[in-house]
Amino acid sequence: DYLGVQLNVTHDDVAELQEDFEKFKESGFNEYYEKQIEQWMQDNATTLFEELAKMVFFGLTDDGHFCAYIPDSWSDISFDTGAVFDRADYGRLILRFTSDGSGVINNTQYTTLDDYSKLKNEVASNSDKISTLEVK
Repeated sequence: DYLGVQLNVTHDDVAELQEDFEKFKESGFNEYYEKQIEQWMQDNATTLFEELAKMVFFGLTDDGHFCAYIPDSWSDISFDTGAVFDRADYGRLILRFTSDGSGVINNTQYTTLDDYSKLKNEVASNSDKISTLEVK
């Protein structure tokens, strides 16, 4: 019988808590927190945008060149394009940045004039070899 009394007390406590919570909600609970969240968003929108919304816009300049409009918050990212023909990155947009953590891909090589000169010499050498081949 003692167990039955305890169950009724627990049930009554839960019912009272539910009733109190309903009264709390009806007293402006939603409006209060809605205003708090709205104010927080207004106070922090600029910071949130600068830190989270990282957007780059691409377009053409007035004289027809391709360009990227990059926000100041991306100053740690270097934009480049692959300029050496016959490389996997030729003609592709390349973003380089220092990163840490696990699973980082090393994509830090730079396409330099020296790289281009070596490739040009290699292509010329191959062209000479091809021109001396006899096709039968």
